[in-house]
Amino acid sequence: MILSEETLRAVLIGAVDMARVGPAFRAVRMPAAIAPLYRPVEGLATRMDCPAGVRLRFRTDSAFVNLALHYDGRFARANGRGAVVVDGGLPGQGFGSAAPAGHWRGQVFHQDAPRHRLIDIWLPHMSVADVGEVEVQDGCDVSPAPLALRWLALGDSITQGMESSLPTLCHVARCALAIDAEAFNLGVGGATMRAELALAARALPADIISIAYGTNDFLTDVPPREFAQAAEELLRETLAANASAPILLMTPLSAPGRREPNHLGAKLQDYRDALGPLAGMSPRIALVDGTELLPDDSAMFADGLHPNDAGFVTYTRNLLGHMREAMVTA
Repeated sequence: MILSEETLRAVLIGAVDMARVGPAFRAVRMPAAIAPLYRPVEGLATRMDCPAGVRLRFRTDSAFVNLALHYDGRFARANGRGAVVVDGGLPGQGFGSAAPAGHWRGQVFHQDAPRHRLIDIWLPHMSVADVGEVEVQDGCDVSPAPLALRWLALGDSITQGMESSLPTLCHVARCALAIDAEAFNLGVGGATMRAELALAARALPADIISIAYGTNDFLTDVPPREFAQAAEELLRETLAANASAPILLMTPLSAPGRREPNHLGAKLQDYRDALGPLAGMSPRIALVDGTELLPDDSAMFADGLHPNDAGFVTYTRNLLGHMREAMVTA
């Protein structure tokens, strides 16, 4: 039995829409209001179209789940792997193509004895991968498994999960699974702090919001003062758009590969310092020091900038404490 478009829409998690692309369906994770920020630049558009954090989540008593993916050849990293998490287990079983092009078809779940299981299929986070079809056993039950908690995660390539080997191994996925949240991962590799990103909070009501930018602002020589001004406006508009959610304002992580100042003579620490005073705008804003989330240890990084799988474990553990504290005190 092939799941219908209606059923696919019902079990879609972490996306605002689903669009037909030829014979397949593309998860749309970016709200229409902010997609124009990225669409004109090819690299940003590709990263935006990768279904990072998007899941097909349902309960079923099917003996199997088969999945077909269509890759359009665009990718942020040459990694077309997704992962399936069964009954909340981690890290999940990987599937898909290591070389993201063409088509992939395979079985992502099997059980010998029929019983209801929670299937959580995380689509590839680094490749533009569309869902061709999802097949289950004829006559079985398939029911949505929605999540009550919503997390809006705004950020750059680290938020998107760049360099994690599976979509379930980055901090956004790990934290979302730990707190049973539907995470709208709006991370885009190369993104910078923009006031217009507040439109996401208007489009996606959330229970907790995280904002994590600064490294690309540093790398592209945005003056720290302009960075802080954009952050202040983003925070002001986000507070107005969402009247209750706590906001984690995260400063840039440690970056063992970026110790020298940029062309302005500014160091990455200057961008961290620029965010400090903004926490006073509201008791709902919690400033999170990125250097405390992940130590300045090259063993935790894939390239001196992006965490590797081990680094994401540490990042997750430290971030979860801030998330839980923020939700309790909000």
